[in-house]
Amino acid sequence: MKGLLENLLGLSLDGARRNGEWRVEWNGLPEGGDGILLLIALVAAIAWGVTKLYRRDAGHLAPRARRGLAALRIGACVIALVMFLQPQLVVDRVESVPSNLVILRDDSSSMEVKDGEADDPALAQARAAALGVDEPASLAGMTRRERLERLLAGSFVEDLAAGGARRVHVHGFADRFFLDAPADPEIARRSREHTALGSALEEALAAYQGPPLAGVVVLGDGRSNAGASLDRAARQFERAGVPIHAVVVGGEREPRNAAVAGVEVNEIVFVRDPIEVKVTVEGRGLEGETTEVRLEKSRDGGAWETVGTKEISFLEEGRLSEVAFGFSETEEGEIELRAVVEPVPGEVGEDDNSSSGRTRVVKKQLRVLLVAGLAFPEVQFLTNTLMRDPGIEASTWLMFADPEYAQKGNTPIERLPNSAEELDVYDCVVLYDTDLRQLPPNFTSLLVDFVGRSGGGLVYLAGESATADIFDRKHPAADDLLAILPVVREPGLFQTQIEMRLGATTEWRLDVTPAGRESGLFDFGADPEKTARILRDLPGFYWHFPITRPKPGASVLARHGDDRMSNQYGRLPVVVTQLYGPGRTFFLALDSTYRWRYLDENHYDGFWARIINRAGVAKRLGGRQPLALSSDRAEFAPGEVIQLRARLPEGERLGADLPSLAGQVEVSGEEIEPLVLRPDAADPNLYVGTYRIRRGGAHLVRVWASEENQEGARAATFPFDARRPDRELMTPSADRPALARLAEATGGTVHDLADAGRVSAAIATGFVDLVDQDRQELWDAPLLFVLLLGLIFLEWVLRKRNRLV
Repeated sequence: MKGLLENLLGLSLDGARRNGEWRVEWNGLPEGGDGILLLIALVAAIAWGVTKLYRRDAGHLAPRARRGLAALRIGACVIALVMFLQPQLVVDRVESVPSNLVILRDDSSSMEVKDGEADDPALAQARAAALGVDEPASLAGMTRRERLERLLAGSFVEDLAAGGARRVHVHGFADRFFLDAPADPEIARRSREHTALGSALEEALAAYQGPPLAGVVVLGDGRSNAGASLDRAARQFERAGVPIHAVVVGGEREPRNAAVAGVEVNEIVFVRDPIEVKVTVEGRGLEGETTEVRLEKSRDGGAWETVGTKEISFLEEGRLSEVAFGFSETEEGEIELRAVVEPVPGEVGEDDNSSSGRTRVVKKQLRVLLVAGLAFPEVQFLTNTLMRDPGIEASTWLMFADPEYAQKGNTPIERLPNSAEELDVYDCVVLYDTDLRQLPPNFTSLLVDFVGRSGGGLVYLAGESATADIFDRKHPAADDLLAILPVVREPGLFQTQIEMRLGATTEWRLDVTPAGRESGLFDFGADPEKTARILRDLPGFYWHFPITRPKPGASVLARHGDDRMSNQYGRLPVVVTQLYGPGRTFFLALDSTYRWRYLDENHYDGFWARIINRAGVAKRLGGRQPLALSSDRAEFAPGEVIQLRARLPEGERLGADLPSLAGQVEVSGEEIEPLVLRPDAADPNLYVGTYRIRRGGAHLVRVWASEENQEGARAATFPFDARRPDRELMTPSADRPALARLAEATGGTVHDLADAGRVSAAIATGFVDLVDQDRQELWDAPLLFVLLLGLIFLEWVLRKRNRLV
């Protein structure tokens, strides 16, 4: 019977039988009371018209027959009218389902901040309990991300589900809303550089259309530095009737943190030589405060010993503070260094409060090559001095010796080096009045790389035979040698041979300059007074090679002691030194220091031991740069003006007439911009310059120990990357007021981690009733068509039977 009825009506009645309520709706029915009255009037008019029509056309029939035909016609019209009104059977089924609840967890880089712990012990205890941590003090070492993970791993999500009344969906967000976590690690890293809380809220609302949202719970610090505004997102949620609740993760005060940014020490140092260690410290939120920095050392993996402790003041955020320590070692070995900055009150974490460095202590024995043009007494005495010195391993080459002559030295040689590899064996090369024609063809060009790139030392002693030819450039190889010597001999400003002979009749002594006294090369006595007496007593000289002036950046260590030996630049320089790249060169405009042996041979031996050590030590230490480059910042961003600093080691000095250092900045391997560094008024070892960072990318700073770029010389370098500032870490404190405005505008609530468990009770929506409505058309039901056709057919039959037209 049910099937027949469903077929006649063209319906499915299953929905009405399953907890459904049904009703009939008339889609074509005019709205309002006037429409219904008009419909009633229309039905009445049809009934009246049909009755009147049959009374006129079928007056000869019996009243009963007339009423029957009229009823058939009226019924057909009524059925047609019913079909015109488009009746529908509407079945409503009501079903209770869980609502949706979205958790948005902040995944930006500000979640890596450690906030320390609350000053209020009760609040700290409550937070620890909410996160399932036994000791409140352990929260100080946890990042915000770690706190979020502990919160979500506990009963927080289960409580929000309210026993199945809500479906909880957890999504991360940073610069966007993540329906699923990014699979590409690089995309995930870049997305964490910004927080777009407003956009994430809008996207979450769009993603969960359909079943009602019970609310959105934001877990984060409330900071939003990209995307849609929070006010716009709040208006959308207010219109949708969806509340926003928030749990504040992060401290509202600026984080305080001290960190050791670096420990700088030479990789190789000599036994008994001073070891300088520079420690750089960075502070955040600590400007003007002080703390202590401790340097410790461990020899060959042994116990840690304290080298020293110094107080340091923190500069403004982003600038580095420096402190230097010094010590020496008496034995060879591996030294591990550790710098520790004492924790400051309220510090967010101590993981970065220490940093380490390493150095290797070695015995100092320099390899020296002496190349002499003539067997002058200076050569003989110098050869013996070098061979006797236990810190020197000497090889010598006398150019004009007979072929069968056995060249002297601790390590005798049979020929001069003719390749970079062979020359690299030595730490220092000493040339005495060298005839360039007797050298291998490429020897002087090898010397340029030996000094300028490998850090080797070069000492040139002038002589009466071949030195003038070098400065007169009578051999093509002279250009290379003159490029690295620290002096200039200009035509027309040096003395004639007659003047030289006249000057050589009078004995003269060295006038040691302040730079020479500071260098230590002339330390013949235990104290300055004794050294001064020895210098007065040392035998003088009769000959010198006239030099016009030192090169810019060169240091004049001694000048001619006779006022007559002067030019427009002052008295003639006699002992001059200069840095060339990482190496050092010396020029001695005399060739008879052996005369000092007549007073005491230790004066002669000591002077040459010190000059060889000064020249060759950089090569022995691996060719390290004497200039140490650094900046006043730890992070670099386009648009900033940074200070670049070139520091000389203690005891080093550049020429007093060097007003600047030459440098350049290479940007991303493409652009090269000039850089000038000038002496710091308060520190003679420091040169400073400023540079404005014009764009992001890799930068490489190069600086030469010269007023001009030294072609062929290796420069001191300082690489850095310029990046847009991390807006996440510029203002890492929590923005509770922003979350409060969101909650207030949408009817939500704001909670601390301590009372995160109350969020579930604050959400009103649980199960929601969903109405499933089933609509089925009745106007085209087969039954209506059958009735309509049946009434029309029956009327036609009766009319025919009664002979009506």
